[in-house]
Amino acid sequence: MDIKGVIVFDVGGTYLRFNILNQDFNLIEDISVNKIKSPSFHRYPNYSGDALISALIDQITKSVADIKQRNVSLKIVGIGIAFPGPIDSKGNIVSAPTLWGDIVHDYPLKDKLEKILPYKIFILNDVSAACWFYKNKLTDKRFCVITVSTGIGSKVFDIKHQDKIISLPDGLAGEIGHATIEINNPEINCDCGYKNHLGSIASGRGTEKYAKIFCMKKKKEFSRSILKKMTKGNPEELDNFKLVRAFKKGDKLAINIITNTSRYLALMIQQIYIAIGIEKFIIIGGFSFSLGEDYRKIIVKNIKKFGIWGLNNDKIDHLIVLGDEGDEINLKGIGEYVFSCV
Repeated sequence: MDIKGVIVFDVGGTYLRFNILNQDFNLIEDISVNKIKSPSFHRYPNYSGDALISALIDQITKSVADIKQRNVSLKIVGIGIAFPGPIDSKGNIVSAPTLWGDIVHDYPLKDKLEKILPYKIFILNDVSAACWFYKNKLTDKRFCVITVSTGIGSKVFDIKHQDKIISLPDGLAGEIGHATIEINNPEINCDCGYKNHLGSIASGRGTEKYAKIFCMKKKKEFSRSILKKMTKGNPEELDNFKLVRAFKKGDKLAINIITNTSRYLALMIQQIYIAIGIEKFIIIGGFSFSLGEDYRKIIVKNIKKFGIWGLNNDKIDHLIVLGDEGDEINLKGIGEYVFSCV
């Protein structure tokens, strides 16, 4: 009997991962090896939109060829791609701010790849892929996955909903990173080009920008922080790796920065719960995982300050959980989705 597999991709604003998910829902290649830097507009600031698209397609086709060569006995039943942005029902990329900034819109990636590769292509928003991973890990029937990574986004999974993921045909739903908020740092732009978006301050990339500005303005606090030593006294040298290290060491300034930026996410969670009702919020993403459980506690603390009508503090504590850490989540999620379709 043929062993079936799905070639899976997780395309992020910072990294691109790929692997094979077999019919037992196990990844069969070394996940740490199949991880490379994404061909993003940050990595290639001089690339045109067409050049960025070509770089991504070239990487996908090369990875498919390499995987096939290493796994000749597998019967490939499809290719699944988890993608960082809204995807319409036809597999078109509506936008991808963390990957392509504001220079590519409405690109027919599914059709393009199916003309190049001899397989059926399935594309989901990356947070939708994560929902498919968590659906078998929770007893809750309606939950919201929020990813805090290079960007920030969310999706609601409802087991009773016909499509499971609640979204419009054009793929729009859960793009909370582009929700307008009141922010005191108008000089911080979102990757999409607009100001005052949640992602411009609460995402990993947004937090880094905010942290630099905050340290420049709070000179006294900066002078007392270990961040000063880490950056040799230059806030421009601050990045998220240094910020996370300082946070984990209990640095007061680093904790204040994370508390300030996560406040806006906490308010968004409150509003989502009140608007539609959610049994569980799952926080995932590289930035949130790097900060760990203390990050979740800060979000909960911020939510308690706002309050959620109808919920006491004990229920708020259990409303929000930190998801499983690992690069495999979106890969397994998109693979399981493909297996459900073929």
